[in-house]
Amino acid sequence: MLRSIMLALSCFIVFIGLALPAASQQLIPGDAFLYSAIQTLPSSLLRSFFHAVTEAGSYKVLVPIGAGILFWQRKHMHRMGFLTLYALGIVPLEVWAKLAIARPRPHDYLGLAPLFHTSHGFPSGHALAAAAFYGMLLVLLRRDIDNPTWQYVISGGTFMLVLLIGVSRVYTGAHWPSDVLGGFALGGGYCILAKAMYERIERRCDTLQDGKEGEPS
Repeated sequence: MLRSIMLALSCFIVFIGLALPAASQQLIPGDAFLYSAIQTLPSSLLRSFFHAVTEAGSYKVLVPIGAGILFWQRKHMHRMGFLTLYALGIVPLEVWAKLAIARPRPHDYLGLAPLFHTSHGFPSGHALAAAAFYGMLLVLLRRDIDNPTWQYVISGGTFMLVLLIGVSRVYTGAHWPSDVLGGFALGGGYCILAKAMYERIERRCDTLQDGKEGEPS
């Protein structure tokens, strides 16, 4: 529990470190360079790929997957309740952070053509939701899969997907790299804290179940 709290605190410290210059409408060193470097990758194949990947971090994809996860966990009411509250907390977390920092998106910042985004840029909502959502999905999958090889494969695939979602937000011009890092830090910290609570609840439920099974009939 203490390790999870310290790790989550580290994520929140990173978020605050990125949020302070963002709130002052400043970029961190390397922001403009990385943005320009990723933007200048001319490839119709890459464009199609990243436009598809970015959808994996959107709520129109995450909500149906979330509904499927709840159906998967339907036999465990305590998990369903916890996961529902956890998922409902992601949206206000994103909205409040964006309103508090209020940094424009790159096209607004650079005075270029609008991208039809009505929300602020920091933190990236896609990056935040991807880290929080797929991070918790990974926790659930690793609990139910005992094979170490498959655990490594699933973990690696999940991290790669989340990373690519972040890169896609820069490639499509929706965010600065620091917006994405801020989303990862805030979503990751939220997920780590929730994971610690989830594991504590699971241990308590397992203890109660063992106690019931040990009672004389």
